[in-house]
Amino acid sequence: MNPLLWPTASPPPIPLISPSAINTYMRCPRKLAFQRDPSLRNLSKPTLRSALGVAAHSLHEIAATNSPPPNQEFEGWLREEWERLLGEQSVRVAEAWPGRAVPPAGQWNGVVATRVRTLRTLAQSRASSPSARKSRTETGFPWIERRLEDLDTGIFGTPDRVDVRNGQLRVVDLKSGVYQAEMQPGQRLQLLLYAHLVDVACNQLPTVGVIKDARGIESTFQIDSVAVTRAIAVARQVMTQYNAAVALRDVPASPEAATCLNCPYRVVCEPYWSSEARSAGDLRGTVSHVESRSFAVDTGTSGAVRVVAAQGCAVPAIGDEVVVLDLLPAGSGTLRMRWNSDIRLPSEE
Repeated sequence: MNPLLWPTASPPPIPLISPSAINTYMRCPRKLAFQRDPSLRNLSKPTLRSALGVAAHSLHEIAATNSPPPNQEFEGWLREEWERLLGEQSVRVAEAWPGRAVPPAGQWNGVVATRVRTLRTLAQSRASSPSARKSRTETGFPWIERRLEDLDTGIFGTPDRVDVRNGQLRVVDLKSGVYQAEMQPGQRLQLLLYAHLVDVACNQLPTVGVIKDARGIESTFQIDSVAVTRAIAVARQVMTQYNAAVALRDVPASPEAATCLNCPYRVVCEPYWSSEARSAGDLRGTVSHVESRSFAVDTGTSGAVRVVAAQGCAVPAIGDEVVVLDLLPAGSGTLRMRWNSDIRLPSEE
């Protein structure tokens, strides 16, 4: 048998921490360690969902900071920019998954809804609000994707937007996908920390935190200094705990179904495979038979399972221990890989 090795994450300590890193740590400390380990960076590949989010988010930024060429109407310009951004993301996904049959961008799940909602929201915003250029000239806002940091607390971040509406300074986080539900605790924490960073940068604490979804619907809450102070304390505690665990080379894992479902690092996370968080679509075992485009895996509990390999995927050798992610049922005793199902082989270590 050729067993898999299970790496111990070896990231550097964190000198400054971001709200997104804090939220990752609070869900699973080991995931943050995996993210920050340079040797494991290649495991985090773009997905179609993340590519859509990047394209939509980028279009919001373009609309806020640029204008269409002379004699071109705003909505037509945005449509052209959307196609360009989506094409760039399609190339990025293909480069991350060489040899795999990446679906054309027009077939991505949610692409039509994301496009329609994003273009509609941007058109409505332009019709109902003064231009970003005018607002910036008069007040210094909005700030678009401006990196902020506070060396005293060790916090940094890049709010999507800081703007003024009805005389109130707001910090806004754009959720460009079609999956945003009600505001989550982690999103609220993120906005409170962004508010602190804005206060450090301009000596003015935002009074409103906003989550704005792809439909243009805003979920808001009032920001106060007490809540901000508590959020800063959470951030400092997380950084202290994380750096202590890194120094001991013992960053704990917190496997839970919701946390692990889309985590790319479960392919190297041994606690995941022995937990109840393990998905029915993920497989671990020893290869007992190999054909040209399929192989059988002995799981040790339910017998051998035939796996149909994805186009461009390396087929393991008999005796290899393997893990395969995101498999689909394909008949009795058979599973098939999706185009982006990840597989880990001993020969790749």
